[in-house]
Amino acid sequence: MKRRLRAPFFVPARGEKPMVQAMALITTLLLLAGPEQAEGTCRFINSTDLRRYLVREQVVRGMTREQVRRAFGNPPETYINPREVWIYQTRYYGALYELTYVYFRDGCVERVEYRKP
Repeated sequence: MKRRLRAPFFVPARGEKPMVQAMALITTLLLLAGPEQAEGTCRFINSTDLRRYLVREQVVRGMTREQVRRAFGNPPETYINPREVWIYQTRYYGALYELTYVYFRDGCVERVEYRKP
């Protein structure tokens, strides 16, 4: 039994150059992935877990920039080179207590580090 692809896809003709074949494959994968996957490759976080993280003001691996802003607010410090890093400060009774470093790769949180100043 043959399987049929229902989504739009591109098949290059035989004898096409390898670059044309590669572009056809990339275009097909982007179309099949949908708009969210085409923009970024953040891992999926289901809505219940995401709401729990936002209420607890937690940032976890795989969140988008917008989700981090919703959890922590706008970052007071940002650095772009060599990789994008947002730095948040936690203060207790006016004294600096902790620094939170949020590292991004391709628009998604790669890791979160908590450091004492």
